[in-house]
This record gives sequence, C-alpha cells and structure tokens, in this order.
Amino acid sequence: MKVYNLENIKSATELKHRTEVISMNERSIIVLDTFTGIAQKLQAVSISLFHLDIEKVMNQLQDFENDCGNWLDNLLSSEMQKAEAAKEIKVHIDQISRLCNENPNIIDDHEIMAHGAMISSLILSHYLEECTKKNFILNSCHFMRLGLDRKPDIKYVKKNVEELMKDCPDVPILITQSRLCKNAYDEVDFFPQIGNEYYATVIGAVFHADEIITSLRSDEICFRGMEHTRTLTYGEAENFIDSGIALLHPECIPLARTAGMAIVLIKTPEDTLRISSEKTGTKVKAAVSRRGVVFVKLRSLGVLTSYLFIGKVFDVFEKYKVPVYLATSSNVSVSLAVKCSNDTLRLIYRELHKYAEIGMETEMSVVSVIGDLNWEKHTGLEARIIETLKEMPVCMISYGSSTHNLSVLVREQDREKALMTLCKAFLDIPSEKFDVIKQTQLQDSFVM
Repeated sequence: MKVYNLENIKSATELKHRTEVISMNERSIIVLDTFTGIAQKLQAVSISLFHLDIEKVMNQLQDFENDCGNWLDNLLSSEMQKAEAAKEIKVHIDQISRLCNENPNIIDDHEIMAHGAMISSLILSHYLEECTKKNFILNSCHFMRLGLDRKPDIKYVKKNVEELMKDCPDVPILITQSRLCKNAYDEVDFFPQIGNEYYATVIGAVFHADEIITSLRSDEICFRGMEHTRTLTYGEAENFIDSGIALLHPECIPLARTAGMAIVLIKTPEDTLRISSEKTGTKVKAAVSRRGVVFVKLRSLGVLTSYLFIGKVFDVFEKYKVPVYLATSSNVSVSLAVKCSNDTLRLIYRELHKYAEIGMETEMSVVSVIGDLNWEKHTGLEARIIETLKEMPVCMISYGSSTHNLSVLVREQDREKALMTLCKAFLDIPSEKFDVIKQTQLQDSFVM
C-alpha cells in the first residue's frame, strides 16, 4: 500500500497534475489537504461569523458555492457528475449556514474548516471517478484522535482503522483528510501545525503502508548530475534535518523506521529523494552549510574541576535555551558552535567569565559532509575531507558522534568556497550547478 500526501493544491490544473502519479496497480491512500482557495474562503466565513456579520456570511457562502462550481467545471466533463457533486457540496454549505443561529466559538471554526476538508475530498473523489479510478472517502474524524498531550492516540487509531477496513469497500483508492481529527473530548479538531507529512506518516503507520509519497518543499536543495532518484538511509536523513535542512518534520523519520516504510520526496518528476533502510554504498552523499553561527571558546581558569567546569558551561547554555550545533572539549577547555543573539551572548559572558577565559567570534558557518562515513569501513575518508579544506582556516572539527556526519566550523567568508570545494572533490557537481547555488543566496545550502 502507498500513501500519497497531497497538499498546497491551488488550482484544478495542479490537482490533475498531482494525481497523475497515483498508481492503480496497488491499493493507495490519498491524504488530502484542503485546497488552498477553499481554506482561505472558509477562514473568511469563520471570521465574519465570529463578528456576527450574518449578511456577510451568507454572501461569502454564496461566493464560496460559486467557487466550488468553478472547481467542478474545470475538473468534470459529465453534467450528471457535476450535478451529483454540487448536490453533495450543497449539503456541507447548508450545514455551515446553520451555524449562524448559534453563538460563535472556536469549535465552530473547526467545524467550518472540517467542511472545507470534506468538500475538497468530494471534489477529488468525483474527479477520480470520472477518470475511472474507483475510490472511497474515509472521514478521518471516524478513526483519528488526539490524546490529552495533543499527540495522536495510536492505540485508539489502530483499533478504529481495523474496524473501518472491515466495512470499507474493496476499491483501489481511499481518500482521507489531512490533519482533520477528533480531540480527547470528542470535538472536531486539527493536528498541530507540524507539517502535513507527519500526519501522512501516522496514516501510513496505522494502515501498514509500504511507502509514503510527498512533496519536497525546500528550495534549499540542489540536485547534482542526471540521476532521477537518490536514496538516503534513515540515519542520513536525520543528519540532514539536524543540519537545518527542512526535508521533513523530524518525527517522521523514527516513525517511518519503526513501521518499515520508505518515504519518497518529489521535488520535480525528474528529481526525487527516497528515504529507507536501503544502503547504496555511496560514501559521501551531500554537503550542507548553516550560516549565522557564533564560535564560543572557553578556557578554564581553574576555579572548578574539569567535570564541574564542563557541567557549568552546558548548564548556562541550557538556561538560556541556546542551540549548540557543534561541541569539542579537552580537560580544561570547551569550544562550541551556537546560534543566539548578542544580548544572550552578553548574559552568558556575565555568568561564565569568573570560571573561564572567554572568546567569541560571530559570522561563522558550519559546513557538514553527510553520507556513510563509518570509519571502520572507509578508512582515511575523514582525512581526505579535512585535506580537501587545507587552503582555508578551520576553527573546529566534529566527528565521531554519528557515522553519517563530519562537520567543520569556518568563517562565513570561506563558507561558499568550502562547500564548493567539497562538492567538486566528492560529489562531481557540474560547474553550471554552482552558478545556480550562488544565485539563490540561501541561508542554508544543500547539494546532493
């Protein structure tokens, strides 16, 4: 079984294009996000209802009904199919209009947006029917529930999915709604805004899917060469995310690993990225850079013993919630690559200056090489990486905490040179790709 995560659909043309990849050879689940235009119009209805502007609500609903008609006109050619779809959509619009007789509250907003999710599913369902693709709509409120901690209640979800599948017709395509669910109080609710791909991963896990197919939204990724499919292991993907590249929501990877699912990210039909347990044997797969880093050097004044000194340093950084990207230490010194404001740096200096001699340098960058860097299997690889950077000053080297990542800290002015040097040495990046990367002026760059 495959799970297709369809989101950010703005037009009928885009919907047609995105559904072309759906296979009829095996059972599939489409996790559909509310169409962008539908969500925006219903959000406006919800705001007007909150302000008790009933006349405006009715006008907006009429406009919304016309907009749904435009979706049907652009997707369906059969007048009978259009009439049937319009009738089903009208039922949802009438239910929204009945809310005008009640006192508005936040639950009404969720109810309105839930109708938008169901209307989007109806439109897709009728379009697939016209394309002779048999399908069935699963209302996600019937099986998906959040616990009191606002996380999916997996035990409840699995139990309800098993019951639903017993009565579900034997059709190749199931359609369900993205993020729509019930909460612990049995009210209509939505998943927290943590990425639709995480919701799709939860769906894949409870339906025992083999593969999840979703969009790669990050503009920070530049693919190399002419290959159409690249592969990453779960561990390598986690290192990309830890390096600041927005591949997926971080919780997707451990969930997919536990369920044994592959995740396929599609940037364009020619550029795809597959994350699974499969190892390709490729040593270096990517070079990543993170900008805006601060280099902090602390050398103990001997006031505290070595273990108390290191503990004190990290306690202070934890106190001010400062993310630490790299850390190296010896018996009497600690070097850190962090990201924080100048005001926070001053507070940290005030707390630690009596224990350590402190040096700080801004405008630094972390450059990471990611792949299968296991030192036992690939002897000398880490030495080759460092040798490649011999023409520029390297402030820190971090290696050993992961077999998938070697990171160095360089000055911002050397970031681009370091990234390109590594790409030439290990990734065979053609020169025209360098021009694309330079023109984008990315905060974080990723090359694969």
